Amino acid sequence: MPTANDIFIIGLPVVLVVFMLWLQWSQKNKQKKLIESMRPNDKVVTNGGLIGKIEQVKRDVVVLKVDDKTRVEVLKSSISQYFEEAVK
Repeated sequence: MPTANDIFIIGLPVVLVVFMLWLQWSQKNKQKKLIESMRPNDKVVTNGGLIGKIEQVKRDVVVLKVDDKTRVEVLKSSISQYFEEAVK
């Protein structure tokens, strides 16, 4: 018959793994929604910390306007969040 200690030893790792998988799934869904909702003139931040305004949305690439004369193409997957969320 399992004791309370045995249940704790087995149950704690199971709970931690489930929690970690849930967090990963949650972040993946948030990233997917972000990618689907990107529109021109949205101000975004990349994973590398580059801040720019979306000028054009292509299939897998976004053209960011970083400065008046500077345009950068980045992968959609490298956009981490909207600028307004990053400043909060």
